[in-house]
Amino acid sequence: MLEDTHTLTGPRKSDPPLTLRRILVHSTANAVGQQAARDKRLAKAAEDLTKLAAAAGGRHYKTREKIVARIGVIAAKRRVTSCLRWTVTDNESGTPVLACTSTPACWTPKLLSTAGTHC
Repeated sequence: MLEDTHTLTGPRKSDPPLTLRRILVHSTANAVGQQAARDKRLAKAAEDLTKLAAAAGGRHYKTREKIVARIGVIAAKRRVTSCLRWTVTDNESGTPVLACTSTPACWTPKLLSTAGTHC
């Protein structure tokens, strides 16, 4: 719980300022719901990235630019832009490979490649 004072002024200059006591309360119920929603968004983003990693270098995602564009769509759609970290590299045969490394708050960094390991 956090407590402070806040002064409100009226719409007219002649209105006297009104000082109020303001109490901010942290709701654990809201926090639990927000965490569950965040976990759900991250799980869906991980599924999308897994599918993209499997398709990287394939018919639809032959170039780095196409992979990067798709990652942008996934990050915006799932609202995980702030915690999504990734790199696109080339393997020995020159095929693009997606590597996902994320902040600890999101999910553990693991290598995403066309071999099918998951983030």
